[in-house]
Amino acid sequence: MPDPVPPPLFSLCYTTARSQAVESTVKVWWERAANPEKVEFIVCYDSGDTATEKAISAILISTQHGALTVAQNPGPKNCVSGWNTAAHHARGDILIAVADDFNPPKNWDKALIEINPWGWWTDERVVWVRDGYSPDLLTLSILTKKRYNKFGYIFYPGYQSLFCDTEFTYVASQDRVIIDGRNLLFEHMHPDCGKRPRDDVDLTHASSERWKFGETLFNYRKTLGFPLDDGPKAAEYSSKPVRYAVVVQAIRDDLCLMEVCQRLLEEGIRLRQSTELGDRIDRLIFFVPDMQWDGAPADIAGGRQVALIAKQLEQWLDYKYPGAGILVEFLPFHVKAVADITKERIQIETDCRNWYQRYCQSKGYEHCIIMDSDEFWKRGLLARMNDMVRERWPATIFTGMIPVAGLPAYPIEGARDKATIYARTDATFQMCRGAYGYRHELYGFDIFHFSAVRRTLKEIADKHLGSGHADDKDYAMADWVKDTLMAGRIVPGARDVHMFRKAGAPNVWPRVRNWKQEELDELPPSLIQYLGRYA
Repeated sequence: MPDPVPPPLFSLCYTTARSQAVESTVKVWWERAANPEKVEFIVCYDSGDTATEKAISAILISTQHGALTVAQNPGPKNCVSGWNTAAHHARGDILIAVADDFNPPKNWDKALIEINPWGWWTDERVVWVRDGYSPDLLTLSILTKKRYNKFGYIFYPGYQSLFCDTEFTYVASQDRVIIDGRNLLFEHMHPDCGKRPRDDVDLTHASSERWKFGETLFNYRKTLGFPLDDGPKAAEYSSKPVRYAVVVQAIRDDLCLMEVCQRLLEEGIRLRQSTELGDRIDRLIFFVPDMQWDGAPADIAGGRQVALIAKQLEQWLDYKYPGAGILVEFLPFHVKAVADITKERIQIETDCRNWYQRYCQSKGYEHCIIMDSDEFWKRGLLARMNDMVRERWPATIFTGMIPVAGLPAYPIEGARDKATIYARTDATFQMCRGAYGYRHELYGFDIFHFSAVRRTLKEIADKHLGSGHADDKDYAMADWVKDTLMAGRIVPGARDVHMFRKAGAPNVWPRVRNWKQEELDELPPSLIQYLGRYA
């Protein structure tokens, strides 16, 4: 039995409406490849374009270079649909959206492979090469199969032609996946700079109507965070239930860990009952670091508290919601094995959060809910979040929080605190819970964050002096503990009581206020004893 043909490294996704350009375009890319046997061509033509179909068929018969596949574009007669159709057939690790008017350099394939870092084509990457025409856009789209698989398309299918590469460039930049290959010139023989005559295809492709359409679509999608709401990947997502793993980082029961988890799990059970496909929470994972962010060992007794709550949650689910099918997992882990402990504290925590993402992905989850042990979600927040997931398939979602501070504790009016509450497991955090890429905001203040509340003032002080921000130059933790917390300054009417002190920046906690009755109705009785009197 003969050996199977190895897959190509490069897939040239070529779409055209110029029958006269097919032969020369295929020829120049193959003849200038150092290893044409590792290059496949997928040549796409519009349904009904018999002239281009015949030209491609002639190349298919005569080619001596490598693998060539013919694809018919069944969608709209435009280049975006053609490129996406061609990409659907691609088998290589590196996809290139080839057009008639790009001129590749000699040994272009070898030159791309030699770009740093070595092996980039196995990761989620986009390569920026020079085209001699547009310095701000990736007009020649070069991306890895892993990047393509994230979306299911090269270009968002709603575009006709113009602005498809604008979104491609913008999103790749936001996702921090671009690697620099601008030492390589793939010359764009564009008519706007006089490198070739303008023809009828150009007039259609770059018409004022398409410009207005593309610009409007780009600006609209930008306001939404460039949702994944079209194409094969979106169709795949929309036909199956969303399964959430809940990530809770805890080294102790700070104040309300049991209550926080119970509220969210009850919301998850209601979500499954109310959504057509049964979107649900089916795993809650307590990630328990073995050290604090200042390097001190985590309190053993605190870890036992978390383990006990995990067991109590299992018993509570079995008793109150038998058959719910929610797994509660207690997972202690060694911080030094997953994080660089020579970094600042906040970066150590970030490294750990990225490890949680990879762990959930290894368990088959695409969707994570991220919740700290002192963040109490208002009723209905999970359903609102899930609606956004269903509508847009975002990388991350964040929302506003109402901080609660002091002992007795009071809420903060108009705070600027935000928290990432959802992330796809392919998202990467760059600072604590702030992810790379375009984040989607769920407007409102739907979380009570008991960030500066514990059972005693000393516990509040210890929490902040050992926190990820304690060595951040923009914070004054020790002064805040002494002059604000311990001095009893957190009372209704007080202003600017946050420990954030960056020069020239407004304080992120503008004013302490009293509780509202509707807020107290949201909270469990076990928390009321720590709260200040309300008007």
